[in-house]
Amino acid sequence: MKNAFFTNVKKAREEGYISGVWDGMRMGFNIVAIALNHMFGFGEKRLKRLEGKVQDLVDEIVVTNDPLVTKVHIEQALRQIRGKEWEDE
Repeated sequence: MKNAFFTNVKKAREEGYISGVWDGMRMGFNIVAIALNHMFGFGEKRLKRLEGKVQDLVDEIVVTNDPLVTKVHIEQALRQIRGKEWEDE
């Protein structure tokens, strides 16, 4: 009985964490979408394309399922994109 309780608590905590991550990602995407619209005139069509690419990248992270590998891939891509302006957090 005690194990079932702890299992349920752990499951609820993990589900809450996952929900929080997705909520945070959605908010981040929405903020970026607003900024892209205000600064560069992105509309629904371009934002849908962006959203699709973001989803592809998220799917790749889920499939990789390795935080270190994901971190390295993200850093490599950012170095390529931003060059000398990129700073490691």
